[in-house]
Amino acid sequence: MKNAYIERLAEADEFEIVKTVGEYYVDAVACSSTAFTLNVFDMNQYDTNDMQRILDGLSSTLLALKRKPAIRFQKSSQIAARVANEIAGVMGDAHRQAFDFRRMDVQPVLLIVDRLSDLTSVLLTQWTFQAMLHDMLPHGGIVNNRIRFDPDDAKQEMSLSIDQDAFYRENLYANYGQIGDRIQHMVRQYEQRAREHSRTDPASIVDMKRFIHDYPEWRRQGEQVAKYVSLACSLQRLIDDHRLLERSEMEQAMLTNGDPILALNVLESMMTEHGGEERLRMALLYVSYYGKRQGFNQLTLMDRMKPFISQEQVKMLDKVIQNMATYEQTQDTSSPIQQIGDNVLDDTVYTRHISPLTVTIDRLLRGRLPLHDFPIIQTSANQNSSQSDKPTDVIVFSVNGGSYQEECQLQRLVHRLHPHVRLVYGCTGFLNSGHVVEALAHME
Repeated sequence: MKNAYIERLAEADEFEIVKTVGEYYVDAVACSSTAFTLNVFDMNQYDTNDMQRILDGLSSTLLALKRKPAIRFQKSSQIAARVANEIAGVMGDAHRQAFDFRRMDVQPVLLIVDRLSDLTSVLLTQWTFQAMLHDMLPHGGIVNNRIRFDPDDAKQEMSLSIDQDAFYRENLYANYGQIGDRIQHMVRQYEQRAREHSRTDPASIVDMKRFIHDYPEWRRQGEQVAKYVSLACSLQRLIDDHRLLERSEMEQAMLTNGDPILALNVLESMMTEHGGEERLRMALLYVSYYGKRQGFNQLTLMDRMKPFISQEQVKMLDKVIQNMATYEQTQDTSSPIQQIGDNVLDDTVYTRHISPLTVTIDRLLRGRLPLHDFPIIQTSANQNSSQSDKPTDVIVFSVNGGSYQEECQLQRLVHRLHPHVRLVYGCTGFLNSGHVVEALAHME
């Protein structure tokens, strides 16, 4: 804790009521047992306060986890390099004692990456439960583990707590089909229990005591059923209104096509069948995926997009393409994860895209992540760290935002191929497609 904070606290304590000052490392929002966010949404325009917030939140998380990791970062990103160097300074001489933890056989790794090098994973239609809620529901999706249908009505707010809601905790990564089946199963269980209660005629003190004992749990179950049926109905309405299943299948076809020209034909078909702001999202999705690939022609794209999007939106596409030019392609298409992705990641026709970060993490855990793409910051704590190290404890931190779908993909990768590894995923802020479009519109 900085001395300036203690001084400000002392100055505010006019009546000397503060007796003890303690420091707790909770300067981040836990979204699950494996994910956290700092709720910083200014994409690539971090001022001094934002940067300090990032350093405070990230260092607090490392202290809460009791980890002093080796630090690797995405070389092609200036902001990732800056955060990596500054967090290394925080763990250095000034705060050496705070980070003095028991040494582990294999040093943990903090990997810092930049969302702007892969907007595709956020712009795609999301199909795992947590990601769907964040992307499809209005008013920002999930905010501090809450969702709100009406920003002006607190009664329309729902809490999504992994600690208090077993259904939510167990279904974070369930896909759309699975979540529908599990909600139906929950409804049938509740209806059966309700019938049993309706048949019960308390004939004795023991029966009445049993009924009173069971009633709170039965009522709580009823409230939970109503909550998730309401969510399921809202999601179903949004999916039907926006034809998301059809659109998502075409998105995946566009990305897995591999040929920018053929993919552009798919994009035009999507533009014809969908309207409004969704057209800009589709165009951004195409640009984010194909903008640096061989065969991409910016002039052809701009010419063919003019009938569908405004001139300002065409300029936004140009801005994204220019920004992408600063990032190098680091994805290795020969990675084994791409050979067995369907088996490992439970992919469907709507979720075939594999995040580049998933490939990066797979290579890191195999000791094959090249230093020229992801250097190690050399400090006294990790002088012996090398590219061939196979860490068993990894903290991934994504500046410029994170993705719930990506976090799900990483946890599935670890569970299926690297079960001995513990991976924690953090970000400046969990994004949905609306966040991305808005941030790009204001990006310089």
